[in-house]
Amino acid sequence: MKYLYKRIISVLLLGAMLLSAAGCGSNPIVADEDCFEKFMDAICEFDFTTAYSYLSVTSKEMTTPKPEPTEEASDEIEVGTDDGAGPTPLPTNYIESADFVKKYEAIFDGLGVTSVSFEKLSVETDGDDQTVKFKMTYFTEIAGALSNEYEMKLVKDGIKLRVAWTPALIFPEMHWGDVVRVTKVPARR
Repeated sequence: MKYLYKRIISVLLLGAMLLSAAGCGSNPIVADEDCFEKFMDAICEFDFTTAYSYLSVTSKEMTTPKPEPTEEASDEIEVGTDDGAGPTPLPTNYIESADFVKKYEAIFDGLGVTSVSFEKLSVETDGDDQTVKFKMTYFTEIAGALSNEYEMKLVKDGIKLRVAWTPALIFPEMHWGDVVRVTKVPARR
């Protein structure tokens, strides 16, 4: 009987050692290949809070200090109803949840976006990271259908792939600090 107990304890200890050794290696990426689709589906449903949940940590947290604004930094994109509230600049190199939601809501409301569609064009893998090329169309009340091609970086964030968000995922020509202002210009008659 003593022999049986020693054998059972030996097997249990050996199993525990093997399990702990397996956990010491690098973390594999959890299959979250549909992170792109989940993020885009949330954008298409105007659920910007859920979309924000798919952003990488570096997209959500300040990793370097924000530079002080200068007079030269007035990169504005004129999209075409100025509500008088003034532009809302994006922060530099990261975005907080409230700002993310506010930015998308302001742009979608300003353009009168009624729906959004997307089509994945290609996926390139570089180590643990991926680059997804896709076409997205905003269907708007003001400007009709606005279609562009985009690139989304998916980066390893812990053990999952997450969106490395930049303003270029709103409009490809947008950069950090750019402002979208919608204005109506009366036609000359």
